Amino acid sequence: MGIKQLTDLERLAIRERPGGRPIMHQDWGKLLFMHWRMDEKALRPLIPERLTIDTYDGSAWIAI
Repeated sequence: MGIKQLTDLERLAIRERPGGRPIMHQDWGKLLFMHWRMDEKALRPLIPERLTIDTYDGSAWIAI
């Protein structure tokens, strides 16, 4: 299983909004994302075995 690689055309295509009225609103104005690079071997004991650990650039990442 993996993430589908979108073409630029797919990524930039105008999307149709769902019908009906929105039930809530979210704003990106007051968010903080923190990321820490971790060694996958150090992280493995903390993650259930049935889950895989994704890596990027050879490292696992913790995000809050």
